[in-house]
Amino acid sequence: MSMGEIIELLDSAYWQLQTYGDEELDLDELLPENADVAELWGLRGEVMLSMKALQAIRRIVEERIAAQLERGEAVNVNGQIVRYKPGFKRSIHDADKLWSFVQSLPQSAITELFNPNDIKIGALKRYAESEGMDAEAIEDTFYMKEFTPPKVEGVDQEFAPKWTHDIEPGERKVSPYVRDE
Repeated sequence: MSMGEIIELLDSAYWQLQTYGDEELDLDELLPENADVAELWGLRGEVMLSMKALQAIRRIVEERIAAQLERGEAVNVNGQIVRYKPGFKRSIHDADKLWSFVQSLPQSAITELFNPNDIKIGALKRYAESEGMDAEAIEDTFYMKEFTPPKVEGVDQEFAPKWTHDIEPGERKVSPYVRDE
């Protein structure tokens, strides 16, 4: 797609969002119906770059708004309250002390503190294997696989899985690890 077509696509999406809200966008007429993977991947790249540009603009605008408001100040802008709220994040600086404290807590507190869905399954499986357990059985015992819409990813060939290293430009190859689920 040309830059003009991409701008037309963005303009249509913007107009539809303003007019109809977050309902599903109807952009089929603007997207090439018979585009191949390479063309669609190129379009995806342009969209990702546009998103980065918009995020950068948003960040600058928010910094300028914050510069005009004092700490704790709020202002009503057309019915929306805009306020200054300092940003921060927390990080653990003494993991050993934290784990000692957590181990002293009752089970009910631990289950409230930790979401089991946040456990790193790979680390759990490695630990199970180191203890002589069947890692796949451990995973299957505690977790069920819920299918979601597929994700598309792109990485430089040197960082891609080894089975993809011999794929030539335009060639397709199915992963040898695909299993019927």
